[in-house]
Order: sequence, then structure tokens, then C-alpha cells
Amino acid sequence: MIEVKTSDRELAPGLVFFHDRYAIPGVQLVGDLRVESESKGLATLRALDWLKQLERPTRK
Repeated sequence: MIEVKTSDRELAPGLVFFHDRYAIPGVQLVGDLRVESESKGLATLRALDWLKQLERPTRK
């Protein structure tokens, strides 16, 4: 699961609920985040850094 926010670094209650209830991995991406963190098994990460690390599919 992915939750995306512009500046709020507090974990979204819905993200925490589904993670706890169904053991679904999740991450919260924040556009304006100074310090990345992990809480309750969920990571709060800088959105741009996370998006940059995604691989681009190659076209054939």
C-alpha cells in the first residue's frame, strides 16, 4: 500500500489500520519531508527519492 501526502509526516490512520489488520506492507510518501522514519512497521519516506529509485521498464 502507498499513501501519498504533500507535507504531513504523521502516518495515515487508514494505512495503519490495513497494515495491522491484514499484514499488508505499506509506505507513506511525503513530498516535503526532512527526516525519513519507520514506525509500526511502516516507513515514511521522501516521495521524490522513492520515485527516483523505481526502475523504468525497457521497451522492445
